[in-house]
Amino acid sequence: MNELIRLDGIKAPLQLVSWLAILTFALVAIYYLVNIGNRYLERSKRLVVDTKLVKKVLIGLLSLIIVVVLLRKYPILGRVLAAAFIAAILAYIINPLVDKLERRGIQRALGVGIVYLSIILIISVLMVAVIPRTAQELKKLASSLPSIIESFSVLFTDFMEGTSDFNFPGAEQVRTAINDSYKATTEGLTTWVTTSASKITLLLTHFVQNMASVMLTLVLIMIMTFYFLVDRKTYVNKIKSIIPDSINEDISILAGRVNIVLTEFIRGRFILAVFVGVFTAILLLILRIDFALVIGIITLIADIIPYIGPLLGFVPAFLFALIESPIKALIVAIFYVLIQWAENNVLAPKIIGDSMGLNPLFIFLAIIIGGGIFGVWGMVVSVPLAAVGLILIDFAREKYKKHQEQNKKEGTKV
Repeated sequence: MNELIRLDGIKAPLQLVSWLAILTFALVAIYYLVNIGNRYLERSKRLVVDTKLVKKVLIGLLSLIIVVVLLRKYPILGRVLAAAFIAAILAYIINPLVDKLERRGIQRALGVGIVYLSIILIISVLMVAVIPRTAQELKKLASSLPSIIESFSVLFTDFMEGTSDFNFPGAEQVRTAINDSYKATTEGLTTWVTTSASKITLLLTHFVQNMASVMLTLVLIMIMTFYFLVDRKTYVNKIKSIIPDSINEDISILAGRVNIVLTEFIRGRFILAVFVGVFTAILLLILRIDFALVIGIITLIADIIPYIGPLLGFVPAFLFALIESPIKALIVAIFYVLIQWAENNVLAPKIIGDSMGLNPLFIFLAIIIGGGIFGVWGMVVSVPLAAVGLILIDFAREKYKKHQEQNKKEGTKV
């Protein structure tokens, strides 16, 4: 047993040494093959090996291999890096608030403390006022799901009976297809709810069992976020010092453009989502429709996804209103049209503006592709990533045009 443990302990270092040996041998062989080949070529046709670039690539590959081996051998390093990544994202999101407080004469450390206290206060209010009611509605939704499906079945049956008088070529086939689709949808919905409930139960059980680890991770993230925010300029300067001087200016320009797009998107989508979610919940509460808060929260979260998200929030609101009465469903539909008009034509241009610079069709395709590859999270991040990609392409075009113009000027001088 001791020998096995000892062998496992040296397995990773041996793999690292073997990879390093293979990589070093390959680079040396390529270097000498190029030198030998150059002897038989004219000077103008010889391959020139940039030894500095080779060293940088070699160091980068070695560093990557070392990091991968260490992450596999010590999983705690992966958790710490994940916490640092989350903390960096939170610091990026919170930083504009801290900057505003700093411009008003408040020290950054105190500003971060104020933001932290504000977040804790908001979460506390939500836990007291909203979360208990939402939990009750979720429990009620789970227990009344069979009766809800039965109500939809009654509505669907009435609808199909109402269309029985319409006789046109292929009418029976259409009704059969609709009926089959409805049955498949209800069966899939029931299966999805059952599976989701079991997954949520397992997740909550896992969360409770690992409460100490989760709390420690949250504390670590908060501490890292605090220092990222307080010493932001120090970290930015360190990153700038690592970047070569030849591309430092280009990186600064790119970072500025990306920062504008991401800041506007995050801030704008959050404000719009809160607006739509809150007003949807208020309307449903006024109409006394069941599960108003749950539907409002679903609408808030879904509205983060442009174009597709609002529809995902509208469907449950309309269906639950339809169970109550067709008049309420009509009111919800009219409200949905009005709030979408206000969001897209009044609020979005003022809050987000044209900072994304994306065509609506391009945004729609990005959401579909992102969702198909990475699921819901892919739909959420697809639009800002597409905008960043567009910025990179535009910047590359600018550099290429400048390079061509410079070559033309040098050619005319000669």
